[in-house]
Amino acid sequence: KKSKTTFSFNSIFIAGMILLYASWTMAQDVTGITVSPTSASVNVGDTTQLTATVEPYNASNKNISWESSNESIAIVSQGGVVTGVSEGIVVITVITDDGGYTATSTITVNIPPNIPPIISMTTPSDGAWFSEPAKITITTVANDVDGTVTMVEFYNGTTKIGVDSIPGTSTITPPKHWHESGGFGTSTQGGLAGTV
Repeated sequence: KKSKTTFSFNSIFIAGMILLYASWTMAQDVTGITVSPTSASVNVGDTTQLTATVEPYNASNKNISWESSNESIAIVSQGGVVTGVSEGIVVITVITDDGGYTATSTITVNIPPNIPPIISMTTPSDGAWFSEPAKITITTVANDVDGTVTMVEFYNGTTKIGVDSIPGTSTITPPKHWHESGGFGTSTQGGLAGTV
């Protein structure tokens, strides 16, 4: 492919004379394109930036377009921003308008790991003692940054002694000589919260 040269002719009228002169511009064709990075990982819902470089640096037409090989896994904006949609591997391609040169980047989309919820027990206080028969009101606070806590279970050692489907306040009847409390929380992503 050859570079294009554009000529233009102009005239100037000076002191009764017409001067004719020519000017020209040379269009520089695109010779290739690169993309950086050539591979990357992104979590579902997050984004990563790809950067394309058209060669040579002084190419006349630096227009490009972006494509995703599978938009159900990841989409790409015309600014090169890739957004993870679902778990999988996808190839992002950038294409030059001039010459149709291409470069690719392989993107791995991951499901972010579940962060266990945090559960705290505000009442009764740690180490509290109760005389039987007794009904004990337990108040819990549960927070899950990447889901919703749907249930809190209360344990004496490994024995479950109560459950609260909506985290908050629950009243239980403890077994004899019970003096410790424990709880587990389960998030919508299935992560075990741990004891409190």
